[in-house]
Order: sequence, then structure tokens, then C-alpha cells
Amino acid sequence: MMMRRIIPFFMALASLPATQAYIDPGTGGMIIGGSIWPLLVALFAAIGGFFVKFFRPIKRGVSRLWRKNGK
Repeated sequence: MMMRRIIPFFMALASLPATQAYIDPGTGGMIIGGSIWPLLVALFAAIGGFFVKFFRPIKRGVSRLWRKNGK
């Protein structure tokens, strides 16, 4: 049922003529400022959250093993 709707949509999309558009010189800065920078911030926040959640238990476990081996 869904394929009956999807196939004509893509066929109509493929039959459209090529378009031309002007890309403003400030577009690159807008793309970097609007999409890439927040993506990098979110990536570093996710990595930092991972370390906050999982690094402390790992550190505790390793320090317990070192204390046991040192006695």
C-alpha cells in the first residue's frame, strides 16, 4: 500500500527539470554557524557525559585492584 504512494512520488521527483540557484558568499558561514558548530558541541557534550558516567566506576575498580595487589 505504501509503495503505491512512494513510487509515483519518486518518479515525479526524478522527472523535474534541473534547477539553478545562486549561492550567496555568506552561505558558508551560515552553514558552519548554524549546523556544524552545534553538531561539534553536541558531540563533545556526549563524550563528556560518557566519561562522567562511566569513568568514575572504572577508576574505582582499577584503584581497588591496585590496592589489593599492593598489599
